[in-house]
Amino acid sequence: MTELTTDHIWVWDGPAIDYPMGPSIMGLGEGTRYFHAENVMYLFAATTEFALDKLRGFKRVVCDITKWKFIEGGRYVALSSTEEALKLSRFSLRYRNIVGGIIDDLIHTRKVNEVEEAYCALKKYNPTLQLYGVIYTHEFDLPVLEEYLPYIDVVNIWVWENTKNLRNLDSYIERCPEVFPGKPILLGLYLYDYPTKQPMPKELLEFEFKKAVQYVKDEKIIGFSILASSLIDHFPETARWVREFLKENLSRSRAPG
Repeated sequence: MTELTTDHIWVWDGPAIDYPMGPSIMGLGEGTRYFHAENVMYLFAATTEFALDKLRGFKRVVCDITKWKFIEGGRYVALSSTEEALKLSRFSLRYRNIVGGIIDDLIHTRKVNEVEEAYCALKKYNPTLQLYGVIYTHEFDLPVLEEYLPYIDVVNIWVWENTKNLRNLDSYIERCPEVFPGKPILLGLYLYDYPTKQPMPKELLEFEFKKAVQYVKDEKIIGFSILASSLIDHFPETARWVREFLKENLSRSRAPG
């Protein structure tokens, strides 16, 4: 059995304005430290030297390569993930804690050929980098999913409709070896339930985090990622419960014997 350590905890960090919330006062890296984590999923903003310098103190950093540009009319257009991946590959030669890139909402935002190109670009200057992909549990049975898998090194799974489906988490985790053979699984955990537009209900919040810790101990997942640091000041009670829960479980893991 594996004990929970800070190495198992990832936090989605970076500036964000998530509807219906306004801007957050959390600075880059603050949210990750708040949750006792050592690993950062850096999203929502440009990957720059300035940003990466602020993340030097963390053990592992994965950067978003799914960038968007705002255009007139209130619309966004996707930028090239291949170019972002290539840039990240170069950065990783200087910033040694960069371990990969991530494509959010994989199936809905990128075609298979785009993912393949990004996968190759990411490894051009540093073949050790891994491509992470966000996949939702309701996509497990999509025929097209199989076409993406050769280009995804680590699968980050999420349950989108938590109030309806989160209680089925055991069955989703049990299916992972079949749906993603040989792929490491990172479980995504929400602080806010987007479909119902409310903080995660307390009973579901406790359920998902307790399950995540147990899955780590049972070696069914390599860790879990928390979305997101930008929500900490908007939902302080939710964030405080998560912080204390993780602290307690980390303390137990470190106890002698």
